Amino acid sequence: MERRQSHNRDWTSHSECPDERTQASGVPETGSPLDDRNIESTAGNLDPQRIVRRDWDALDPTIRWVADSAGVLGQIVGPDGATADSLSPRLVGRHWRTLVPPDDHPIIERALGECLSDGHLLDVRCRFAFGTGDALWYRTRAIACRDASGRVMGWHGRSENIHQQVLAEEALRGSEEHYRYTVQLNPGIPWTATADGLIEEVSPRWMEATGQSVDAVKGIGWLDALHPDDVAPTVAAWQAALRSGNPVDVEYRINGRDGGYRWVRARAQARRNSLGEIVRWYGTLEDIDDRKAAENALRENEQRFRLAVRAAELGVWDLDRQTGWEVWSDELKAMFGLSADENPQAETVSGLMHPDDRDRLKSALAAPDDGSRQQEFDATLRIRRADDGRERWLSARGWKTFLPSGALKRALVTFRDITDERTADERIRWMATHDALTGLPNRLAFQHEVERLIELDVRDQDAGLAILIADVDDLKGTNDQIGHDAGDALLCALAERLREVLPAQSFIARLGGDEFGIALPSVSRADIHDIGTAVGARLRQPLSYAQRVLDCRASIGVACFPEHGTDATDLLKATDTALYAAKATARGGMTVFHPDMRRKARERAEMIARARRAVDADRIRPFYQPKVDLQSGRITGFEALLRWHTGDGQMLPPAGIAAAFENVELAVELHELMFSNILADVHRWLDAGLPFGRIAINAAAAQFMHDDFAEELLSRLATERVSADCFEVEVTETVFLGRSAEGVGRALRMLSDEGVRIALDDFGTGYASLTHLQAFPVHTIKIDRSFMADLDTQPGNVAIVEAVVALSHKLGMDTVAEGVEQASQCDFLRRCGCDSVQGFLFSPAIAPQGVPALLQQSWIT
Repeated sequence: MERRQSHNRDWTSHSECPDERTQASGVPETGSPLDDRNIESTAGNLDPQRIVRRDWDALDPTIRWVADSAGVLGQIVGPDGATADSLSPRLVGRHWRTLVPPDDHPIIERALGECLSDGHLLDVRCRFAFGTGDALWYRTRAIACRDASGRVMGWHGRSENIHQQVLAEEALRGSEEHYRYTVQLNPGIPWTATADGLIEEVSPRWMEATGQSVDAVKGIGWLDALHPDDVAPTVAAWQAALRSGNPVDVEYRINGRDGGYRWVRARAQARRNSLGEIVRWYGTLEDIDDRKAAENALRENEQRFRLAVRAAELGVWDLDRQTGWEVWSDELKAMFGLSADENPQAETVSGLMHPDDRDRLKSALAAPDDGSRQQEFDATLRIRRADDGRERWLSARGWKTFLPSGALKRALVTFRDITDERTADERIRWMATHDALTGLPNRLAFQHEVERLIELDVRDQDAGLAILIADVDDLKGTNDQIGHDAGDALLCALAERLREVLPAQSFIARLGGDEFGIALPSVSRADIHDIGTAVGARLRQPLSYAQRVLDCRASIGVACFPEHGTDATDLLKATDTALYAAKATARGGMTVFHPDMRRKARERAEMIARARRAVDADRIRPFYQPKVDLQSGRITGFEALLRWHTGDGQMLPPAGIAAAFENVELAVELHELMFSNILADVHRWLDAGLPFGRIAINAAAAQFMHDDFAEELLSRLATERVSADCFEVEVTETVFLGRSAEGVGRALRMLSDEGVRIALDDFGTGYASLTHLQAFPVHTIKIDRSFMADLDTQPGNVAIVEAVVALSHKLGMDTVAEGVEQASQCDFLRRCGCDSVQGFLFSPAIAPQGVPALLQQSWIT
């Protein structure tokens, strides 16, 4: 019923007043408040029945009242049965709504509605502001008085003060709520058991945890949820508690709802009666699975730590300064040479340490707190093992914690034996400045030593610092022909010979593959030549190795401080320049630096730079000079001559980049570019059906330093599908010199076997012996152009040419004369039997586009 409707309720509506209202109210009819008042006002002599009713009224604790049909109080009777004079002035004439707090109006309105609709007694609990005006809890019961037509004429009621009862009930409910929340929020599962240990009650949370019903757990049913391995020890602990009456505390695993086991802790204590007899057990079950997992993780971490310490070969020293507790790990005892059953102290550490290192650890331990209450330190120490006295190097790393007062609380120090590492470090440092093969200092150490000697050098006109660099001649040939073991043996022997022959104050180093550096402090300029001569003579002495005799020649370059350089860099550059000159002009000898060598070195460097730019820009081109048969006048082939252009249209001969042919890397690249262009030209000529004969290509000595020169050339020919009969390889006599001659011979024989002809260029101007003509597969001898000059005035040139032609024919070789520029030269060569000629008399070297037209010509002179 809504408040709006009940607020306007007419108390006289609907029901009639029954005659039996007194029976419904539980008191006799004459006991109504109105009758009592009339009795008290009119009686003189009371009969016994009225006396009984008076006593009952006196004992009635309720407030009795009469209200009209609108709900306005008309009469009040207090608990003593008399009219409540103290209450009447305040209550009579007031509507019940003014006495009841607004919050309780709905309670009365609902009760009125029910009473008027079904005719039952009104019985409601709500607050009334009786007496002092404070709203107290009352239980109000009332009967509606109706007339004959059933209309409500008024109300008779009683209101009993139940305020203390309500407060008690609320307190009880609060206590029950407190208990319920306490149980619900408690992570444990409470339970009780009988004096003999049979489970009586258990929290419903048991079912939530295990899936086992509360009824199933009673008695000993709870054991069904335990892990099989935990049943026996758990029962034993429980039985021991039952016998002794002592509290029980046991851990076991129970099967959870998810099928997995979880660790729990069960604790129980007995409640006893006044005689000390156990009447019941009270216990809780606590889930400790997370704690167990953490404990297991901690154990695993500790195990991993122990294994890590063992794997890292660490020894641990743990000192608690507050308690004096001190622990040495077994690894640390072994490190110090102590037995595992010893109980060493801090003094033991100090006693075994090297005297120079004791204070280092003591100082680290004694260092005061820096304010962070923790501190780390590192130290490298030496000890002498207790068992064998061996010295060992240890790396110590420590951690310290401090008390608020600044005093040391605890120190933990780890030790690691670094003796082997230190030895390895020293070895690495040695290797960083020394040559592993010969044991001599390396280039870096030599550079530093030269710098040091320059700083210490005392200027003297007659004596000073001199630098020598000795380069082993043709070490590569030894490695290629005999093996690298032979080359290594040669280097070691040369190093030892240098130690023997040089003055004691000399600094000797191996600078690289085949170079040795020598620093001579305070040597007189007159003595330099004698020392160099002695070094050269000692190095040239043959070396026997594996039943072979090795050639030990070396070329030497010399530079002096400060004449040839005022710092280490310039001085070493001057020595390198002198060495280059020695290898070019006096191989196996010694050359002292001269300022003019710098100019030549710059020229060589510029040549190499020009060649590098030409190679990178693809500016290398072959030009072709014809070879003419002296009998037929026809072209029998061409020599491919290198030309390079500068990018501005100038096409230049190879003289401008001549130094590049001595550079192994550049020589190969130049050959590759030349050969690729030659192959392209040959393809065009073959496709055109031109009879160009053989194309001669020049091979520098640097190209034969690669063992696969012949293989690479033949492979290219096979790939391009060009016959080897189309080519001729021209070599100079210098390729036969040195220990690489054997490799050159192998390459030439391979080319010859495949059909490539071999021509010996510039014959008569080099150092080749006539035995080379038989030792190597030479098909053609080319007479150098220097013999063509002045044939009319130099009889010697005539004799040489005639002899070379005759020798060639006797050996079955062809001859080609170079540099033929006059018809008289051509006539002479034809008369003495020379086979072919080439020179400006016929044609200079021309671009490949001019070859087809040149092949149409014929020369008969």
